[in-house]
Amino acid sequence: WLKQYQIRPSGLSRTTDSAEVMDNSDAESLLSTEEPQQRSFASRKKVAVLGGAVLALGAVAAVSLRASPPPTVLAKPIDAIGLSVAVPENCFKHGMYFANFHGGHNMPGTFQTVETSAAACQARCAATDGCMHFTFWPSGGCLLTDTNSYLKPVSAAYSDAVVGPKTCDATYDYQEEGAASSEYCADVAIFQSPSAGHFACQMMCDAAEGCKYYSFWLTGGQNWCMLTASCDTKGEQSGHSIQIWKRKVANATTTTEAPAVAVFVPPAANVTAGTNGTTCSAYPACVAAGISQGDCCPNADKVSLGCCNGFPPVPVTQTADSVPAPQPEPLTSASCSLAPECEKLKLQGNCCPNDAGISLGCCPGGASPATVPVPDVAADSKALCSNNELCKESALEGLCCPNPAGVDLGCCDSQQAKLGAAPPPPVLLPAASTPGPLMTFYMYRVDNDQEYALNGVNMANLNGDTWYLHNEVVISCPRKFGITRLTRFKVSMRATKELYGQSKNFDSFVAFDKAKCTVPGCAELHWKPLGYVVGCSPNDNTRVALPGAPAWYSLPGTCPSKFYFQKTETCNAAEPGGHCVGSEVTGERDCTYTVEQAGEIRLDELSGIANYNENCATTGQREYDEATDKGVGTSFWNGKADAASGAARVKHIEQLFAQKFPQWPAHLDDVPCDSV
Repeated sequence: WLKQYQIRPSGLSRTTDSAEVMDNSDAESLLSTEEPQQRSFASRKKVAVLGGAVLALGAVAAVSLRASPPPTVLAKPIDAIGLSVAVPENCFKHGMYFANFHGGHNMPGTFQTVETSAAACQARCAATDGCMHFTFWPSGGCLLTDTNSYLKPVSAAYSDAVVGPKTCDATYDYQEEGAASSEYCADVAIFQSPSAGHFACQMMCDAAEGCKYYSFWLTGGQNWCMLTASCDTKGEQSGHSIQIWKRKVANATTTTEAPAVAVFVPPAANVTAGTNGTTCSAYPACVAAGISQGDCCPNADKVSLGCCNGFPPVPVTQTADSVPAPQPEPLTSASCSLAPECEKLKLQGNCCPNDAGISLGCCPGGASPATVPVPDVAADSKALCSNNELCKESALEGLCCPNPAGVDLGCCDSQQAKLGAAPPPPVLLPAASTPGPLMTFYMYRVDNDQEYALNGVNMANLNGDTWYLHNEVVISCPRKFGITRLTRFKVSMRATKELYGQSKNFDSFVAFDKAKCTVPGCAELHWKPLGYVVGCSPNDNTRVALPGAPAWYSLPGTCPSKFYFQKTETCNAAEPGGHCVGSEVTGERDCTYTVEQAGEIRLDELSGIANYNENCATTGQREYDEATDKGVGTSFWNGKADAASGAARVKHIEQLFAQKFPQWPAHLDDVPCDSV
């Protein structure tokens, strides 16, 4: 799984050629920037000297990696609810937590539970299909994560957080290859990225198939981590201090319960310096605990305190002759961030094309076609993908209808005909003498924080989007699709003469995906006979109590036969869509509606839970739990089927819009959906 997320730093003499990379913006340090309240020097010295009997219970000593067989240390008991358990020293790590690449802190289908110990949390992970590792918080909270996650450092206040794999059977010992220097393993990288510290780098090597070495940058401020299968070639980055660690044999140990009362055995006396050196001031968790002078990692008694947990070094002022940390590569026309669909996937580096010269599927225009042998068939054969409209549109080449296995693909004209892809045009009444009346009302959209052009979209009335939010969005943590906001639009529309001649103001609803009409027969059933008209559909009103009828709307944009990245000027001119160029809605076939944004509200404003998507997994708050029919930490969505509660919700949303955006009408009546 690590191979899916490669990050390529400039400044290294050898990098990978993959363009599939993880977004680094979510991997910034969570350490508090507030100055900790300082204790007196006498108190600090006392804590540093006696810390072996107090804080070291929570330590995973960075200096005991080479012991064999692995010694056992005690995981710190959780106050009032926890028991000490014996674990292999290199299995559980402190000061970090797992976060999902695509948001949230727990794997789909699981929720935070309270466990009595880190070992109990690990046991829950081992018994859960798909779980690969866990995070155990000081409060007793247990969160499970799968392969789609990575390690992040916690803030100093949560330095006792514990992470570990589902079983300790797959953890390893490592030995350092010589002293830290400016050299690193320059063989082909399995994975490389900033890390949450030394232990995070080690855990990534544990998890990565084939990893035998990891190079860890002590300097540069990013805790850069590079995993390799060998170290036959050395690279050099002058001005940096880099450690190279080599994997030894696997631990033949498992996690077992220790007696309820166990005697703490201090580490051996020959303890070496921690990841960031020996001084307390080099470890933010020690500083946050008021210990900023003297040695902590280890202290004078050769004991590493619990705050020696692999946090990044405290930033220092960079000297003029120091070498800067690896920086992101400059943007080029091929950069992933310039392709909206690649940006949504949080890819970095080059995508369109990547460094191998291949455009990914998220690029405008789609992926580079694979090299396909020229089939031995006639150029006009229907067996060729290029002679079947939907296969050609999907950029397929070679044989499709049938393919070499003798199967007709779904894009074949023959298959589309069976599905009714090209139905006969409808039998219509004569067109009216005039277009329909002008109607102005509000439509709404729910979105995440990405901005999208309104060129071929689906919207809803307020009842419709409230139904959608309650039924599909606020039931999960984080919310479905990372949704964060509800946006309101003032829409003015008018039916064409052709549509109004059918005694209707709305056509039937059509679905848009990436600005393309994706239902069969869009042109034959809708645009050609009626013009580019607004469609609607009544929605299910049984599962959510609402004060009015929920409805969906479809607004055709330019070139609705193509995805947004396939649209061309020629297609836009041939298929102009229904959005009017000016402010007047004429009801002509290419001018059936106008749209004005009329404000937006954040869903956090409704529930009162700040940054819900980011925090719900760690706080245990829930906007709505289907099992209990209420929220945790909020009551806004309580009573899904209660009529009074449903009416109050819709009224509150309308009032919030009116309060925030007084320049717009507080209320506009919905227009009845008459398409059916």
